[in-house]
Amino acid sequence: MSLIKIKKPNTDPYLFLSICIFLVLISISFGSVPYLDGNIDFVKNYDFFSGGFTQLFRNWTSVHPPGKEFIVSLFFAIFGINSYSYTLIGPVFGVLGIVLLYSLILKLSDKKSAAIGAFLLAANPLFISVGIFGLTDYLLAIFVIGSFYFCLERKYILLLLFLNLSVLSKETGLLLPISLILTEIVLLKKTFSL
Repeated sequence: MSLIKIKKPNTDPYLFLSICIFLVLISISFGSVPYLDGNIDFVKNYDFFSGGFTQLFRNWTSVHPPGKEFIVSLFFAIFGINSYSYTLIGPVFGVLGIVLLYSLILKLSDKKSAAIGAFLLAANPLFISVGIFGLTDYLLAIFVIGSFYFCLERKYILLLLFLNLSVLSKETGLLLPISLILTEIVLLKKTFSL
């Protein structure tokens, strides 16, 4: 008899299949040179990486909060400045988003619903197309899903991390903490009025 009990991981093969489908679909464009919005973001992120906020604000008059710039700078520092390191953000955060959505739905419903939700997100053409270059809306959507999941799990440190990432990704991310606070206030009033 062993003193250490090894727990069998509770993995759903449908979640794994959804992740594989997503990775196959998004890998078709892996390493491609960004075009239009992706190209603009690439150049903007390069400006931030090479010159910080000074160069970013000198070259760009309209910018979102710097969340994506921080993430891209991390990927550039680790993998170098190239289209592969830039397009790697999509698959990495996409897999995170699929796992978080699966976990969120599993918390709210059953395994079948979670598997269907994960598959629908993984095979969603819009999710894949904006994920190719990790556009800000893509990152915001993933951080919102993570925020809801960690709120339900009552993991407040991770909730705060994902709330901050959502606010740092795009201005509309500011609505998430505000709506969560208002929801908690309403629930507290309802609890104490009973």
